[in-house]
Amino acid sequence: MALAALLAGEPLELLLEHDFALALIDVQMPGMNGFELAELMRGAARTRSIPIIFVTADGPDQARVFKGYEAGAVDFLFKPLSAHVVRSKVRVFVELYQQRQILKQQLEALQKSEEAARNALEVRNRFISIAGHELRTPLTVLRLQLSMAKRKLGNHFTLPGVAEGAQLLDQLERQVERLVPLVDEMLDVARIQSGKLEIRPERFDMTALIKDVLERFLPLLDEAGCEASIDCPDGAVGSWDRFRIEQVISNLLSNAARHGGGAVHVHLRCEPDAVELRVSDQGPGISPEDRQRIFQPFERIDAERGQAGLGLGLHIVRQIVEMHGGSIDVESAPGSGATFVVRLPWEPVKAGD
Repeated sequence: MALAALLAGEPLELLLEHDFALALIDVQMPGMNGFELAELMRGAARTRSIPIIFVTADGPDQARVFKGYEAGAVDFLFKPLSAHVVRSKVRVFVELYQQRQILKQQLEALQKSEEAARNALEVRNRFISIAGHELRTPLTVLRLQLSMAKRKLGNHFTLPGVAEGAQLLDQLERQVERLVPLVDEMLDVARIQSGKLEIRPERFDMTALIKDVLERFLPLLDEAGCEASIDCPDGAVGSWDRFRIEQVISNLLSNAARHGGGAVHVHLRCEPDAVELRVSDQGPGISPEDRQRIFQPFERIDAERGQAGLGLGLHIVRQIVEMHGGSIDVESAPGSGATFVVRLPWEPVKAGD
């Protein structure tokens, strides 16, 4: 019901039983006047938002009009009523009511969609976590078995068929080593989404860590045709999560080797309250519209080129950096390479610490 013309009878009971767009209340009603009914309406949650237009034959008495507005009226109609005026005013409030109903339905649909999206995200994260754990165990066993097989071969590479077997083991080992970080990324994303990724700060030398990680990545960079260089000051000792920062450096170097090409340069600069790590490559660069997208999970701007990966590395890097209170950005343009810039809060170690 869209309109209530409340002139007599049991108006409040009707209002509590049905939905109304507008209440036309005669000020002079038997048993209860319109102002008293309006006060009762304003006291009930179901009816307090219904617009009220008072109908009166007393003319535009200022004191009465003020009392009506104080009781919650939105307008007055004075007798004798004009059918055209009544229809016009009623039409406005009916249309407003209909629009509110449409908005209410849209809001309910949006809430259902958000709930469905949250449920889907929870299912995805649970699947990723379970899949990651299920994959890690056989991978660990496989790595151990490959290592044991290579040790058993020992120095027998010159025997017939042994060299070919050793090459096969090397190939299998490389494939397993490619799978391990993918599984770790899946587990890290599941931890991030569930809020279980922890930062455990400890004091260490950032420069020493960068050099250590870069040395381990030299074979991968050489294989990718990348020439590495480093410019880091001594004594960049601070308090960060060593394992997670190593993960940041590794992901940025892996990204440079996979997508960069040419020279890869690592630069560390120490400021009074922050350290700035820059990893630059001479690859194809990143377009402005892709610079933020690459930090989203499962986003890969080079998927069409058949590059390996899940598109999780940079997303994990940003989460780790931000959990340290830092920031990450990328400076790039198509055809001019890319530089990833990581800034981390830093309190220099004083003498004697």
